[in-house]
Amino acid sequence: MKKRIITYVLALLATTAICQTTDSLHLSFKFPFSQGDAKWKEFKTPQDRIAALQIPKNILAKISTEDLLLICLDFPYMSDVFAYDDIANGVRAVASKFNGFKEFLTRQDQTEAMINVFQRISHDNLYLIGNSDIEIGNNSMRISILSYLLGRNEIQNKMKSSLKTNLLDITKNTINTISQYSYFTPSLGYFALHTLKQILSDSPQREIYGDYMSVTRYTPNDSPVLAWKLYQNELSEIEKTYYAYLAVNNYGATIISEATKKYNCHAYAWHMTEGGDSVWIGLNSIYDENIYWEDSSYMEVPEPLASKVSYYEILNANHSAIILSSGLYRSKWGAWPLVEHTPNACPYDTSLPKKYYARTPYLSGLSFIKHSEDYCINNISNSMSIIWSTDNDAFSISSLGNQCKVTYEGVNHYDTTILTAVISYDGQILKTLRKEIYHIDDIVGESVLCNQEYYSVDNLPNNFSIEWSIDNISFTISPLGNNCSVSCNSYNADRAATLTASIYRNGTFFYSLSKRIFTHGNSLAISGRQEEYVSTSGYYPAQTFSYSETYATTGFVSDTININGDCDIDIESTRFKGMNISFEGDYLPSDISHFNEYCLRFHTSECPTEIPFLNMQGTVPRIFPRFRAPYNLRLKARSDVGCSDFDIIFRVLPFPYINDPELQITTNNYYLYAYLTNATPTPIGNGMYQQPTWSLTVTKVSTGQQMVSKTVMGIGTSVNISNYSSGLYAVTAIFNGLTYSAKFVKQ
Repeated sequence: MKKRIITYVLALLATTAICQTTDSLHLSFKFPFSQGDAKWKEFKTPQDRIAALQIPKNILAKISTEDLLLICLDFPYMSDVFAYDDIANGVRAVASKFNGFKEFLTRQDQTEAMINVFQRISHDNLYLIGNSDIEIGNNSMRISILSYLLGRNEIQNKMKSSLKTNLLDITKNTINTISQYSYFTPSLGYFALHTLKQILSDSPQREIYGDYMSVTRYTPNDSPVLAWKLYQNELSEIEKTYYAYLAVNNYGATIISEATKKYNCHAYAWHMTEGGDSVWIGLNSIYDENIYWEDSSYMEVPEPLASKVSYYEILNANHSAIILSSGLYRSKWGAWPLVEHTPNACPYDTSLPKKYYARTPYLSGLSFIKHSEDYCINNISNSMSIIWSTDNDAFSISSLGNQCKVTYEGVNHYDTTILTAVISYDGQILKTLRKEIYHIDDIVGESVLCNQEYYSVDNLPNNFSIEWSIDNISFTISPLGNNCSVSCNSYNADRAATLTASIYRNGTFFYSLSKRIFTHGNSLAISGRQEEYVSTSGYYPAQTFSYSETYATTGFVSDTININGDCDIDIESTRFKGMNISFEGDYLPSDISHFNEYCLRFHTSECPTEIPFLNMQGTVPRIFPRFRAPYNLRLKARSDVGCSDFDIIFRVLPFPYINDPELQITTNNYYLYAYLTNATPTPIGNGMYQQPTWSLTVTKVSTGQQMVSKTVMGIGTSVNISNYSSGLYAVTAIFNGLTYSAKFVKQ
């Protein structure tokens, strides 16, 4: 549709000038040029063109009221009355532009003149209907304006009964005439005639809001805005074409989308461009849109910073537009199309100063600081400058543009400051933003609960009070002002709770602090995982381990847990929570890290294979080989309050399992299980298979003693090692002339 309108309008601009009423009604005065002709196009601005269309004063006084009305209806910018939210504002606006119309509205005999003109044009089909879409639109405009002028209260109150009856007959006849033309019946002129008929018949009048239903929309700051949603009587296609013609021809505008009664300038500029729907704002009052800056959603700024502009006409109406650049606006002109235009090329009074607006900046960030917080000014232009400050030296700031970090460097448990941001442009202060920031320290007290612990929020001002609460009935609290004692009803198992201090200032809720507290119970359960590891000295397969004690009270030391050397170890237990972890031993682990409060990772060390040794005189260093032996590593878990402490003793096995991938072994204290994965049965026909045969030996590495030598048929076998002494053992398998090796440690 948009493409059709624009194409049609451009064609009309090239070929058409609107027919003047003087062609059919023979007035003594003619405008010096017509819409669309060559002289019309010579003017650089609409204001210059309108000035050239004024009636000379010496002629104006001599023109009869009836002829003056016809001249007014032919005024090329008369259709501007429909660029306003209602025709009354439009009439006042056009009267301020054209001296002929202003003069007509002061004539004492205007009523008789209007009825006579109405009767004359109702018998002239060319004037009433027209030959083209543009003429039809222009005639609809004339009928609408004439119907409105005749229906005004001040005219009706002075009109004699006989004159009113005569006018009603003319109105009915005109309605009957235009009803024969289907393209005219949905027009503004058609509806205006029916409204006049209702007025003259003393029937209930069609309300200005009759095509709309009221809805509520909201500003960015959530203030309600009265808006209207169109549900019937949209513009006809001919009127859409006519308004597009006027916007392009009269003001040089660029059409963005077609004319419609669904939304107007205020709705487009303030609501729709921010993601809202199609509504009309301002049917109820010309000041409805003022809420967008009155509630501080927007603030007035210099033009270079603005995104919106308001043509504040005061007497007639306001107009709103969005700013695309310093010389280009986009706006909707009443029911006219959405257009792009230069700031002064529009139907509104451009002589008054415009007001420019941008979204009001606001300061975001928390009102409470424990250590440091980030703050940001939103809705700000790069052209603006910002100066940040605080009024308390205990709060330091570091800032860059609209970003600021505030850090509390004082020693008080409670402190406060005002963060201030002064926003300026070109040396002028535009806005000063302030935010009160409070520092309130954490709840003081230990996280691990032994028998009873005490908690407090320290150094609050006298006008502050605290309500204490806890979310687990296994805990009992005894609050006393800013202090609270907590005990647990059962220590047999893990318990956890959130202790909350709700802070009130002068009886009004202010802030809340929370602290997780817990008991460990009297059991210890850990689980661990040794990650798969390959080094130059061998191969560690991945393995898991676990440990559990039912009565692991404070000071508990575990039995020995075997792990491998030179490996990453993950170990997990709920009793790690809230504990300080350290290690003791000859070869301390490295790469110690915490995944979370329950899980620890570390890398075991491998004891050296050679050690330096000094002779008796201590002068000649000698290097002696040293047998790699298991060593103990102690993990110490300590709480600040001294309860739930425990140690875990690891025995680190420095010799890796030097396993060939094909020879897979597993052990416990009783059996060795060995599998040769490539020793697969051989098909011999008729679905029969021959089992593979291979040899297996087990030798103690430290003595060279052969513990077992056996022939194995199939893929795997087991060996009873329950009577083997502790130490390192080598396992050898020979199959098809190839040797495969592995090692294990017997505890």
